[in-house]
Amino acid sequence: MLMTVAAAVFDVRDRRIPNMLTAPFFVLGLIIQIVLTATGNGGELGSGLLAALISFVILGGMWMAGGIGAGDAKLMMAIGIWLGLGETLLIMAGSLITTLVILVAVKGLRRFGVPIGILLQPAHVPGRSANTRVVRGVRLKRGIPFALGVCATTWVIAAAKIVLANGSIG
Repeated sequence: MLMTVAAAVFDVRDRRIPNMLTAPFFVLGLIIQIVLTATGNGGELGSGLLAALISFVILGGMWMAGGIGAGDAKLMMAIGIWLGLGETLLIMAGSLITTLVILVAVKGLRRFGVPIGILLQPAHVPGRSANTRVVRGVRLKRGIPFALGVCATTWVIAAAKIVLANGSIG
């Protein structure tokens, strides 16, 4: 899913994932699921819709609490419509763990004086419109890029599925 790579790049660089990326991906997935389900060719419309709804509820709640951006919730909704409930929940859980690892790594690097351009604050701070600030010449961006964890987890799961389907790596 190359879309996850694009989302991760936007999230790391700008701390936002544009609707122009997630909306078409969601709509295309919905159309494909409808067609596949209607023609009996293996579509999983119900599972995809449930995955999108659960992604909206869980990550939408995290967004409302200021923990992630709305684009992260929309990204998981789009992934959900394509992959269905089982894989979406696996990706969501893996992404939370990966993001936690990134958070610990950033804090650890800071402890050793390595300048990291990430502010460990909520992605949305009420009353502030700026998403960045400059400290000692380093441009700091608020929030941890959750899409980076989504991207890494999605690709690891896809690779694992290929390995398991073929029975070996080589």
